[in-house]
Amino acid sequence: MTGPAADQSVADFGRDAHLLLAALTGEPAYVLGMSGGALTALDLAARHPGQVRALIAHEPPIPEILDDAAHWRAAFQDVRDTYREQGRGAAMGRFAATFNGDGAAPRSTPHFVTVHSASCRWTFIPYS
Repeated sequence: MTGPAADQSVADFGRDAHLLLAALTGEPAYVLGMSGGALTALDLAARHPGQVRALIAHEPPIPEILDDAAHWRAAFQDVRDTYREQGRGAAMGRFAATFNGDGAAPRSTPHFVTVHSASCRWTFIPYS
């Protein structure tokens, strides 16, 4: 918190969730993640499937599951670039404008996608 700004890693957040669950319980957990938290939950399930009994990933920012993936990858990169160049406030403004302004609502949104693995069932609920 006192050093220079650095990129955040979903893998770091997933590791933190793994360590927290390991400290709290030896049982698999019911996991709900929203937006960036959904990415953390998915990382946790992928790396430590034995810790996840069931997972709901609500609106994970995963452009690849949308028909217009290139548009959303570019939008996320724009927010990241804005953060690096202008700081947190400007980046949050850019993020809000991406989803709420400029007619930038997602052009294609599947209702949900369910993926089954050996250890759990994952449900993705993309942008709605």
